[in-house]
Amino acid sequence: MVYVVHKDDASSDANAEYTSKVLDALRSRSIEEETALAAEKHGLRYLDLGIYPVDEKIVFLLTKEQAMSYGAALFQKDKGKLRIALSEPENVAARTALTTIATDLGLEPEFFLVSRPSIEKAWHEYDKKPLIENLDFMHVTLKGDDLQKFESDFSELLEIKHNASKIPTSRILEIIIAGAYKLRSSDIHFEPFEDTVRLRYRIDGELQEIGQLPNEIYRLALSRVKMISKMKINIRDRSQDGHFFVELEKKRIDVRVNIIPGNHGESINMRLLTGEEAFVPVEELGLRGRAYDEVKRQTERPFGMILNTGPTGSGKTTTLYSLLNSVNSPHLKIITIEDPIEYVLPGIVQTEVSKDKSYTFAQGLRAIVRQDPDIILVGEIRDEETADIALNAALTGHLVFSTLHTNSAAASIARLMELGAKTSSIVTGVSIFIAQRLVRILCPKCKASYVPAQKTVTALKKILSYISPKAGVVIPDDIPLLYKPAGCNDCNFTGYRGRKGIFEVFPVNEKMGALISSGALENEIRAAAIEDGMLTMSQDGILKVIDGNTTMDEVWDSAGKEEALQSLYDDILSDSNVKETIAKGGTQEEV
Repeated sequence: MVYVVHKDDASSDANAEYTSKVLDALRSRSIEEETALAAEKHGLRYLDLGIYPVDEKIVFLLTKEQAMSYGAALFQKDKGKLRIALSEPENVAARTALTTIATDLGLEPEFFLVSRPSIEKAWHEYDKKPLIENLDFMHVTLKGDDLQKFESDFSELLEIKHNASKIPTSRILEIIIAGAYKLRSSDIHFEPFEDTVRLRYRIDGELQEIGQLPNEIYRLALSRVKMISKMKINIRDRSQDGHFFVELEKKRIDVRVNIIPGNHGESINMRLLTGEEAFVPVEELGLRGRAYDEVKRQTERPFGMILNTGPTGSGKTTTLYSLLNSVNSPHLKIITIEDPIEYVLPGIVQTEVSKDKSYTFAQGLRAIVRQDPDIILVGEIRDEETADIALNAALTGHLVFSTLHTNSAAASIARLMELGAKTSSIVTGVSIFIAQRLVRILCPKCKASYVPAQKTVTALKKILSYISPKAGVVIPDDIPLLYKPAGCNDCNFTGYRGRKGIFEVFPVNEKMGALISSGALENEIRAAAIEDGMLTMSQDGILKVIDGNTTMDEVWDSAGKEEALQSLYDDILSDSNVKETIAKGGTQEEV
């Protein structure tokens, strides 16, 4: 590979920055390739922990001191094997000690050679700190305008850590909510334990520990939260829901509150709803190729059902709101029924199910179809009656958007049938099935590039080779660079900023309709959808990794042990050219 840097181009700041990244990547190429060559020499398999997931629970089976003295890390336990990353292949004493540790755990050791950056990724698990500690670090390392901005944003949050007992309760709540907003948190968690109360924020889907609150301060804060949320202060033995509004930086924030009893006191969850999530353009959701084209085409039809599936917190509602906004016009009447209404959508009639079950999804949907709507959004299909009414609405001239809790798009068919839907209604009523998860996006300001070893590139390209040409996506001929998180002030030292969807999408065309009608199993439907051009979530995720948007850690965490993803990792772990002699201290020359 040859990189040419033109003198004139390099004069601009943008090209200078690119040039620097290319040079850094070239330097890293020798690291990964030399490690791969060293692995062959010493009879080991090479591994890039930038691609392969590290299980943080397994890492801690060694102390940090042990790991660093051995130049090693434990990174996964699977099928009776303990997978061990080595950075010093000639350290026979370390191999012997690690073999003993694995044996004591009743596991067989599996050794892999990794580069120094890879081993440091695993060691980073030892250094993860509560976010409040990172704020302390940022505070002392920033200078000039960055320091001034930090102090205006977070100095009060740091004050809670040092002077909580001196700050009025109402002011503590204001600081905590404002801090959550500035850190782009979706949820605030107060979790009481025996001696203290843990405060955590959920940022980009990940829980980050902020610090601890004294019990006496928390009891006052709890009463304050109940009061402003219009809850009953004297009720402590059952769940309560409420909400209140705050204004931050001239924006109104809706704070939804849930309190549940526990053995050490009541726990609080606050969800911050800014409304910004409801207005994501369809082009920015993360759909690509045929999946994007099909979703857009189905939203332009006057009838049919668009069904989005996935677990809680996978972004289903945001996707449907985005699609609704894309078709919203003065010529259409759109009505929603939700639990609860999360965001206010201008020009759309929104209704909410009642907590006492006097107004359920089924009852609301039955009333909505008599309101002469063109488009209906049903927050969730939960029961047989709702499924039946929603499918009938889709069959009688309405465009229906809804969600379902399943693990994949193909699994939605069996779930609808469990809810009593007839196959004929599914085939004629549902236009398209969508499944999605969310992955964190690498911070554009600090993500670090590196050149992967050829073994890694080969494994990635192999899984992409299974993508059907009908998917309408560009499969890269080469993978010159991959990216990893670094961490900076802009992303709160996490290395990630924001989230995007990974999707699998298939329309119910004639071929799929015939399969569903014949009673085909989930894996048969899935196989046919892939052949017809459906990207699996893991394939979509891998393409986003290659694009430099996210990491394989995120794809693994979100897509789980999906077959395509598991085959990628099995391919990375296997190496038919190298025999496993490391447990005996052997080398390639001895093979």
